[in-house]
Amino acid sequence: EREIRQRYPVLMSQNQELKELRAQNAEMKEQNRIIYQKAREYATYNRDAEARAQRAEHAYTIADLHAHDLTKQLAVLLHDKNRWSNASLAASRATFFQMTKAAEEEGEWPLS
Repeated sequence: EREIRQRYPVLMSQNQELKELRAQNAEMKEQNRIIYQKAREYATYNRDAEARAQRAEHAYTIADLHAHDLTKQLAVLLHDKNRWSNASLAASRATFFQMTKAAEEEGEWPLS
């Protein structure tokens, strides 16, 4: 009985420490759960961001191709305008489509 009384404070101290460690363990588990959840959310956001970046790059490529095409079309129109503005009065009465057809037949497209 004497030995039990002597060890009782040590046992109570160890019991209290065990309770504290269990509480810390539960708190750390909750923190890990929150961190894991955030990591999953960030991974999803990152995948979505990569997909948006790829779509934006594709859209940029298409816009660039359209810009080049419009530049070529404008060059053709300016070429025809300059060509036909120097033509005679009779030739200037031709419609744009007739001029375009004539240019195709004559092979006078500036960018062909």
